[in-house]
Amino acid sequence: MILIHDMKNHMRSIGEMIKQGKTENAEDYVSQITRELAGRKNHVWSNHNLMNVILNAKFEEAENAQIKVSCSCDDMSGLTLSSIEMCALFANLLDNAVEAARKCPPDREPRINLQCAKRERMLILSLSNSMETEKSGLRETPFRTTKADREHHGFGMASIRKVVDSHGGNITITKKNGEFHIEIILAAF
Repeated sequence: MILIHDMKNHMRSIGEMIKQGKTENAEDYVSQITRELAGRKNHVWSNHNLMNVILNAKFEEAENAQIKVSCSCDDMSGLTLSSIEMCALFANLLDNAVEAARKCPPDREPRINLQCAKRERMLILSLSNSMETEKSGLRETPFRTTKADREHHGFGMASIRKVVDSHGGNITITKKNGEFHIEIILAAF
């Protein structure tokens, strides 16, 4: 998990080594990262390499937090989202789901269910997760953080919205009886 989180720093380091002509050092560094990744369990969920990396990392984080995960994906080869859009969409959705599921009361099973479907040119994402039962007075909009430090938090849903809007998509959110459900439909193939 830490390896994936730190990947941008790893990539910068490798890039600097190459710029400085230290290709042997860069190759050694890549080998170390590859060995670290090989030691992890990796499932092929979607036939899309980056999507698989994101899903495996986030599902491992969920499972380490004792959150039950289920996932079903159609063949996502041909997905036209950029790498930045893929990370913004899937990593933020799953980060939010893991955080919410962790807050489940002890009498409820924390869980996350993700379904990704391809319908012609459309990507249909359906994500549900358990969460705390809503209390009266919760925030009015699902796109505003509940964290006290709003200066450093609350950007995930804005990033998701930006990706969805840039692909002419739609987001539907429902919260009921301790269940959060988000469905996203966007042109992505």
